[in-house]
Amino acid sequence: MAIEKLGPAWQDAKANATTLAQTGAFAQAHWATDKWAEILGTNHWQAMLAYVQDELAKIQRILKRGDARAAFIRSANLHEYTLKTRLLILANIPQGIVVKSDDDKNDFLKVAFKKASDAILFSLKPDKPNFTATFIGGSVTFEPSSELSKLNLNMFSGWDTILSTTTKGPKAETRRLVDRFRDVRNSALHSLSVIPQDDAESAVEFVEKDWDNLRDPWAKLLLPKYADQINLSEFKDAKTLQKNPIGDTKFGLPFWKDLLGKEMCNIDFLPFVDEKAKPIQEPQS
Repeated sequence: MAIEKLGPAWQDAKANATTLAQTGAFAQAHWATDKWAEILGTNHWQAMLAYVQDELAKIQRILKRGDARAAFIRSANLHEYTLKTRLLILANIPQGIVVKSDDDKNDFLKVAFKKASDAILFSLKPDKPNFTATFIGGSVTFEPSSELSKLNLNMFSGWDTILSTTTKGPKAETRRLVDRFRDVRNSALHSLSVIPQDDAESAVEFVEKDWDNLRDPWAKLLLPKYADQINLSEFKDAKTLQKNPIGDTKFGLPFWKDLLGKEMCNIDFLPFVDEKAKPIQEPQS
């Protein structure tokens, strides 16, 4: 589903990259990534949810493969995006939040992980007039509607578990589980941190609960307003994804001559050698 919804960004990347100033190395990926951000930062709800489900399925496969560090980092990256998805949902329903920014309401997709989680905390308990999140080059102010508290929104169990509270000057700083998740991700990205297997498993469990919570209740807030754009029945819960992984379909390797042929790789500088197809096997990635 993610390929169907987001694939055109990659198909058009080569042609569009050559027309932009940023040509040369990484230009195609740069253009396609910007295009994805445009798709995933607007009201393409089905594409947004398809991306999250597909990414979770990849993370589950990576964990099975034993790559703890990659599973952890991708889990945290995915959670950062789902936080911003929730904010985008709230910005597009009448009972949600009013967004005021320096550019447009999608500016909040630029805010850092911490600001996004703080904004979600604010949305769950809107006990003050507004919340402002800053980022490089601008800021976004969230103002709750009078109906927001009536939604009784929640995150999944354990997300905001308080781990510690410290006092710095006149303010008390509270550290929650989501904060530790973010901090360990940042350390793993920018230093030589080692991620134990059990922590990777906890990270994947974290985003599995995150996905189920995003599907219900958050995505359901889009109904009936966006009923013509979203079909929640197409998405699987995390446990079902584990049992029936996306992308884990068994496949058979092609004959060598077919692999080299014009219909596949179109390689003409290697000799054709007839050989039997190898047995059906499980994919490695």
